[in-house]
Amino acid sequence: MFEALNRAESLSAEAIAQQFNALDQVMAIAEFDLDGGLCHANQNYLSLFGYCGDEILGWDHRQFCFPSFANSPVYAAFWDSLRQGASHSDLVERQRRDGATLWLEATYIPVRGESGEVQHILKIAMDVSARVQHEHDQNERLRRLSLVADATDTAVLISDAQWQIIYVNVGFVHMFGWTADEAVGRMPIALILPQQDSVMVEELHAILRSGKSFEREEVLPENTVSVIWQK
Repeated sequence: MFEALNRAESLSAEAIAQQFNALDQVMAIAEFDLDGGLCHANQNYLSLFGYCGDEILGWDHRQFCFPSFANSPVYAAFWDSLRQGASHSDLVERQRRDGATLWLEATYIPVRGESGEVQHILKIAMDVSARVQHEHDQNERLRRLSLVADATDTAVLISDAQWQIIYVNVGFVHMFGWTADEAVGRMPIALILPQQDSVMVEELHAILRSGKSFEREEVLPENTVSVIWQK
């Protein structure tokens, strides 16, 4: 969706109007002048930031950002690039009225007039705060697990929902010989039990998806180990 918006300048006026009428129902949309002054904000934008009505019209874009970013050279370069006609899409951190952090997946689109000069900046965004918080919680949980795992000689690996390894402890490196860089991103079974057939792999995944643990002994090239898979 955001990639399409970045190409908005090549669409007809009617097509753009149709797109934005639909987006206005579900997205946060705001329009800024070239100096960063807010010219328009739809209800979704106002609600996300905790404002109502026309109370923030004329506000500088910096006022929606945390001071550490708003007063930085990075911010100045960001706004200069928009004035020069470069679109910008990114995950951005903004500040709500109550001071809370708001994470947005946002696209800034310089809108040109008939002469080809940039006239104003259109911002279209969606709230992804819940997703960012979930990722933060997952990373913190992984960090705590790693502290425990590194205190044992038992080989421990952790995979994500796509069955890709995201962490291995020192015990794993010592036992299997794979470094962390070599293991991360690989499939656990393909890495340590490549002889297993696809039927057994799918049965294991089904057991783990059900929330149950699975334990069995496996014969490896150098020894026999007890492997415990736990969701």
